[in-house]
Amino acid sequence: MNTSVIGDASETALVKFYQPIEEITDTRNLYPLGKCKDGSESKMPFNSTNKYALSIVRQEGSDHHWVIYIKGAPEKVWKYCGRTLFEGKYKQIDAEEKKRFEAVNLRFGKNGERVLGFAMLPLNKEIYHENYQFVTSSPDNFNYPMENFIFVGLISLMDPPKETVPFAIKKCQSAGIKVVMVTGDQPPTAAAIAKQIGIITMKTN
Repeated sequence: MNTSVIGDASETALVKFYQPIEEITDTRNLYPLGKCKDGSESKMPFNSTNKYALSIVRQEGSDHHWVIYIKGAPEKVWKYCGRTLFEGKYKQIDAEEKKRFEAVNLRFGKNGERVLGFAMLPLNKEIYHENYQFVTSSPDNFNYPMENFIFVGLISLMDPPKETVPFAIKKCQSAGIKVVMVTGDQPPTAAAIAKQIGIITMKTN
């Protein structure tokens, strides 16, 4: 995809991944965002405190008008989930499923890849009717459930450090400057990147 995309690196990568599958503007038109009580769109952007982004879109089903979608830090998204989407069906999360999730997430993270988790929750149409007005300003005042989500999957993104970073780190260290990395990535990813750029020099498992 050669078309220019506006947004941060992760959002840009997701758009470029999806665009060859289907025109992304067509998909967005099929599933419009709902409205909040203040007239704004029913979405909450990612922030470092919540570690996930949320959108509520119109998506008709036999028992729902609206579906909540969340994406963000895998371990955070996973905590909201009670089911997974497996071969088109919902499956209750058990110990084996949890173990599989943790293993895959750890493998991606140790490779230094930025990992995002995705989940969805259809809202009962008997309560959340067609003209329901949502509140998305803060998790403290959401007027819809945030439990028993359906875990959809993981996406890992390659986001390598700039080539000049290891040299800059080494130069700072040689001058006696202590370098600290602040990141929103999960610990395995952060550790792998810190090792790549020379902040961590000892061998890690």
